Amino acid sequence: MISVGIDLVDIERFKLALSRSGELFVSRILNNYEIAKYDSHQWAILFSAKECAIKIIKQIPKGFRLRDIQVDILSKDELLVTFDESLYKQVDLTSNSIKGTYKVFKNCIVTHLIA
Repeated sequence: MISVGIDLVDIERFKLALSRSGELFVSRILNNYEIAKYDSHQWAILFSAKECAIKIIKQIPKGFRLRDIQVDILSKDELLVTFDESLYKQVDLTSNSIKGTYKVFKNCIVTHLIA
């Protein structure tokens, strides 16, 4: 079975959430690797990819955190989304990694994953 996840993030709304909640917001959505590797301008891309991943798994497992999904930006428009081992064991996927794409427009980011 093929699963698709599509997400759109309004860049200004993301920046507003970031400015209001700061470090608390970031620590809820990104893991330490992502915070260290990517700058704040790329965080909305990572967030959008994680939202896509949630749509693909179709359920929120017990104890789930967005930090359990790691996103790597591979090239200008490609992503690799990897599920933490404990999360992967709880979902119905054939692999713990999914490749996807993103596109940055003037005011938003659109991300899509296919598993």
